[in-house]
Amino acid sequence: MLVTLSLPVVITKPCSDIFIFMTRGKPGLKKKNDFVRKELLKKEKAKQQKFSTVRTLEFENLFS
Repeated sequence: MLVTLSLPVVITKPCSDIFIFMTRGKPGLKKKNDFVRKELLKKEKAKQQKFSTVRTLEFENLFS
């Protein structure tokens, strides 16, 4: 597996698809593709944000 992942993307993507199809079948391949699509959307949304939101700390109640 590590040898396969060290190869170029052009080779590793079909190899990983074949491995997933052989072990999990068509539903496993569909699940992987859905996961990749969602992660790419998250990455794209993160790039589009111009600012990052910082959550306020709520430690005042601990000392009251």
